[in-house]
Amino acid sequence: MKKILILFLLLLFNESASYSIETKIIHNIQDEIITNIDIKNEFKYLVALNNSLKELDKEKILSISNESIIREKIKKIEISKNFKELKLNEDYSELLLENIYSRLNLK
Repeated sequence: MKKILILFLLLLFNESASYSIETKIIHNIQDEIITNIDIKNEFKYLVALNNSLKELDKEKILSISNESIIREKIKKIEISKNFKELKLNEDYSELLLENIYSRLNLK
């Protein structure tokens, strides 16, 4: 009986660990790729920053996320054309993080 239980648990854990997410390239903008994972992460990011987006249906939020990540990549490309190296002052980055945390009511 003990062997059957161990075998059952091994099969159960093996199947749950074998799930994977297929990554697909959705857009290619001047050698910058956007994958379905990037869009999903943007989705989570936008909803975390703006709770009112939760009221929209999922397809609309995905569309907004898609447009947002495309704009972000274009901005990154344009900035990299004009600046070889972009350095952000550490104090300023801390201030930005504190502002985001306070808006999200996090400590």
